[in-house]
Amino acid sequence: MQLNPSRIIEVGMGFWASKTLLAANKLGLFTLLAENGALGVAQIKTALSLNGKSLQDFLDALHALGFLEREGLNDAARYSNTPETAAFLDKQSPQYMGGFLEMANDREYLYWANLEEGLRTGKPQNEAKETGQESFKAIYSKEEHLKVFTEGMSGIQAGSFNAFSDAFDFSETSTLLDVGGSAGLLSAMVAAKHPHMHCTTYDLPELTPYVEHMRQHFNVVERVTIHNGDFFEEDFPQADVITMGNILHSFDLEKKQQLLQKAFHALPPGGR
Repeated sequence: MQLNPSRIIEVGMGFWASKTLLAANKLGLFTLLAENGALGVAQIKTALSLNGKSLQDFLDALHALGFLEREGLNDAARYSNTPETAAFLDKQSPQYMGGFLEMANDREYLYWANLEEGLRTGKPQNEAKETGQESFKAIYSKEEHLKVFTEGMSGIQAGSFNAFSDAFDFSETSTLLDVGGSAGLLSAMVAAKHPHMHCTTYDLPELTPYVEHMRQHFNVVERVTIHNGDFFEEDFPQADVITMGNILHSFDLEKKQQLLQKAFHALPPGGR
């Protein structure tokens, strides 16, 4: 059998493709094309205030990766979104998830560069490395980190939250508590789709402005309550349904069990 190194090369140099997509999203390329339709290289250069050097190569790479459509070649080339980038990477689209890619670009990309240090030392390589704080508190300590992280989480979770809001049977319940609710997206979606539900989003006080925006966006101010606090330091408010907004994976087994125990005590008989 002849051995083939292509998979090794594909994965080993995969950051080339990754960073190409992340940069295009960060620059607002897909939103620009959604607003204007197909554009040429010179138009894109002007609209995004780019230098222009290697821009056509950049756009052709995005086309080769399947993220742009292209008509014509060289100076006559015009670029437009694919159906996927139009749906998921246009900031005006209701399905927009580019915030998660912005977080990957501004936060994750840098920290993953230190993976070998983390493996050698066993110590976190994220914000906790700089601040000495628990991961979420470290993220929340700087407004620019908090904004990127919160918008990223909302972007990647929107599809799952929407599906959960549709699929879960809320007919026998009236209250929901989302522990680690971040910007309050899950609570807002459930309240918007189920008018009998009153939801509480539970997280640190730094998230309050983001929840306020989300409550108003979904027009559910009266049925989404903000509960500020540290869920490790206090008991959970009681609710018929308790969800945990993608937090368990961030903690060790002892803390996972602690949170699940708190949830158990806060639920009524038959709670979920």
